[in-house]
Amino acid sequence: MEPLLINWLATLGVVQVAMILLWLRSLPIKDASIVDSFWGPGYAIVAAACLLFPWTSSSATLVLLVSMTGIWGLRLGWHIWTRNHGNGEDFRYREWREEEGARFWWTSLFKVFLFQGLLISVISLPVQIVASGGRPLDPAAITGLVVWAIGLAFEAIGDWQLRQFKADPDNAGKVMDKGLWRYTRHPNYFGDSLVWWGISIVAMGSDLGAWGLLSPILMTVFLTRISGVPMLEKNMIKNKPGYQEYVERTSAFVPLPPKNAATALLIVAITFGATGVGANTFSDRYFPERKIINGNELVLAGSGVYRYLGVIKVFAAGHYVDPRQPVQPLPDRELKALEIVYFHDIDAGDFADVTIRGIRKVAGDQALEQLSREIQAFNSLYRDIQSGDRYTLKFEPGRGTTLYHNGQRLGTVRGDQFARALFGIWLSDSSMDDRLRERLLPNS
Repeated sequence: MEPLLINWLATLGVVQVAMILLWLRSLPIKDASIVDSFWGPGYAIVAAACLLFPWTSSSATLVLLVSMTGIWGLRLGWHIWTRNHGNGEDFRYREWREEEGARFWWTSLFKVFLFQGLLISVISLPVQIVASGGRPLDPAAITGLVVWAIGLAFEAIGDWQLRQFKADPDNAGKVMDKGLWRYTRHPNYFGDSLVWWGISIVAMGSDLGAWGLLSPILMTVFLTRISGVPMLEKNMIKNKPGYQEYVERTSAFVPLPPKNAATALLIVAITFGATGVGANTFSDRYFPERKIINGNELVLAGSGVYRYLGVIKVFAAGHYVDPRQPVQPLPDRELKALEIVYFHDIDAGDFADVTIRGIRKVAGDQALEQLSREIQAFNSLYRDIQSGDRYTLKFEPGRGTTLYHNGQRLGTVRGDQFARALFGIWLSDSSMDDRLRERLLPNS
């Protein structure tokens, strides 16, 4: 622990000297936001110092970490400097300056410069840990390097896309919701976080590597809860028309499909087959082993989660059957129910589109035409759903298929052929995903 403490105190001293010099520069130009341009290079300085201190343990892992930190930090510093140069002080620092008044010149040293220097020295712990006890490269370093590269790409591409968007005069006053910004409101912040998760993974093999997890945790908390998303979006919501609507449909941090894109995922899955990476037994928590649906007790035959490309969770499905009857893939002479929990908001009209596409896929155009009246009747039952809502399809011989929304009955459509086509979207040989079908019909 002692070598790490020595390294931490030494790097803290280096970065704080740099911060004091930067603070002195900010006083005559009345611009505390110059500290933003130093945020990335500050880490590069700390990493280089760890490599150059005469008492550090040099190793290939340390060289890798210094390179990863330096590349990320210098790119970020260059991006922020070229973006902010000539634009005056950032609004966040202007607000602080107005609040503090004549005291800002002094309090900015502690609230802005020395505080950020302290953060840099703490968040850079993974580099200091490896510098305190060298270790050879191992497979974990490759994993960390991949995570770091993904984060760097997210950040760099997101920054470039936003710069291109702002450079177009036609976009003045508009909200950027294209490219990576369609899936997360802050791809640059998400990339930042991922970069430090990658760096901490590289350092994990060291004796004190677990302490390095403090780095990405702190970075993520500050970006999502303190100085990143909250401060920026408070101003954006207030001053930028349309930003509130953007907030409502777009993930704040982790890239996810926008709420109106959930239908697109379902359509892709139904149209092209097994585009997801199947299902898994984590769906068991969504469905009890036994369920009473309108007076009929059914048992769970199988369940699964559909994930688009193995990452984006779209829905979980549970297949319920009559315990007195053998499990049949498609409705025939037995009670059967399919319950689906959705993880994104979807409009009623979009469900109708998905149903038509699904029946065309599993039964063909001729059956689609023959069942047009039943399909139209069933599609009229759909309601808008929110994330976490459930649809239940229950087939009863002689009665038809009943649709329930969160346990509330919406209506029934008769016809065995229609029931087989509808349930076939999930349970037939032409189902939307083969591995999901295997989970729903484990013993068939």
